[in-house]
Amino acid sequence: MGLGLEDFLNLTPFEFNEVHKAFIEKLKSDREWQYNAMMQTARWQVFRTLCPPDQKQISIFDLIELPGDAEIKAAAKQTETTPEKFEDAKKRMGSW
Repeated sequence: MGLGLEDFLNLTPFEFNEVHKAFIEKLKSDREWQYNAMMQTARWQVFRTLCPPDQKQISIFDLIELPGDAEIKAAAKQTETTPEKFEDAKKRMGSW
């Protein structure tokens, strides 16, 4: 868990239990992140094999649904640029 001997010896049983729970939670989180990163990489590799950049006909999200895709799609939708948004931003930047 990364504790030094003196830190370990100074912990009460309750404190040790809390440190241990936090350590296990971090391990689970790290493993989940690593798994998701590997799945994203595999998905990109399959996407590029099936659909080279000059012949793009499908979206990367059409291949397989991964955890977190909904948040990515929602964030992309919020940041879409339209001509109206561009003109509005241009006007605001001109007023500086």
